[in-house]
Amino acid sequence: MSVTRSSNKCQVEFLEPELPDPRLFAAAPAPAPSAASAPLAREPSPEAVGLLQCAVAKQLGRSVKKGDVEYSFEVAAGQFVATVVLPEELQMGPFKGDPEVKKAGAKKSAAEAALADPGWGNLTKGAPDAPVVAISEARRKCNKAQGDAFQKPAQRKAREVKMEPTENPVGKLNERLSAIARRTLTQQDVSYNFTAGQYGFACTVSVDQAALGIDPGHLIQAAGDVAASKKEAKSQAAAALLACPNLEEYLPLPERPKTEKSERPSVVLLQQVLQKLLRRVPTEDDLIYTFQEDACGSFVASLQIPIMPKLATVLGAPAPSRHEAKQLAAWAALQRILES
Repeated sequence: MSVTRSSNKCQVEFLEPELPDPRLFAAAPAPAPSAASAPLAREPSPEAVGLLQCAVAKQLGRSVKKGDVEYSFEVAAGQFVATVVLPEELQMGPFKGDPEVKKAGAKKSAAEAALADPGWGNLTKGAPDAPVVAISEARRKCNKAQGDAFQKPAQRKAREVKMEPTENPVGKLNERLSAIARRTLTQQDVSYNFTAGQYGFACTVSVDQAALGIDPGHLIQAAGDVAASKKEAKSQAAAALLACPNLEEYLPLPERPKTEKSERPSVVLLQQVLQKLLRRVPTEDDLIYTFQEDACGSFVASLQIPIMPKLATVLGAPAPSRHEAKQLAAWAALQRILES
């Protein structure tokens, strides 16, 4: 539209607009992709590595172990190229992926190349859900293995107690002999002799009645079954002696005097003393017990109290069992605290 003024009159004329050249709107031909830019345009599937592991596990009929699926990398034109090697049982591969900027992308590309092989058949159909299950199972195993580190000290202690063996023939025998002798055992009281054979170790335990003060002073022996280790053979020999039908005749226990009220255990008293100092319930990190077993099978407990740096490590007297050794170490610590 154009407007022309002449004196007091206005003249209006309608003109057709000029259309642009239609050639300007023609689609420009797309540039041909170069070999270097082609891999950058494609994003490998993030689940390819997990899918490949599931496919290998399904084909092998077992879980994938370390070394079953191995990746190797090489650098070409500033980019990474990965090659994946599958187990020899599958008789497939190796498979080489496309060049990628990062190693992770090259690894996924190699996994995709392996999954694209027609030898798998219908093996990977419906497999996208499989990596999720595999990852969740791996996390559950990891959490189970690391669960003790996140538990409270009382929970860890209860777990350790449940894991300890319920029977200790050597400790039971030492406890019985100590009750008879009313002192710490020596090598003259009880000894163990080992014999190495083709199928393991055999052990014979010898108890001297004369050294224990038992008439008529014979030497009592018992042989255990053959075991794979000396420790097991020693336990077998002690169990054989304890299972002897004439045990009460050969190793009679003295009669214990009846007391109206037993004394409070030293461990409990020490915990009460430490609770007043800490103003909280002491944990196993506040009272650190360490046990050692001597050649005669007796136990010696040592105790460390980190809150009392001036108090050196307290060593208890030898005892036939871990429980008594712990009580003796706690009693020695109480005496040391009262003296300081």
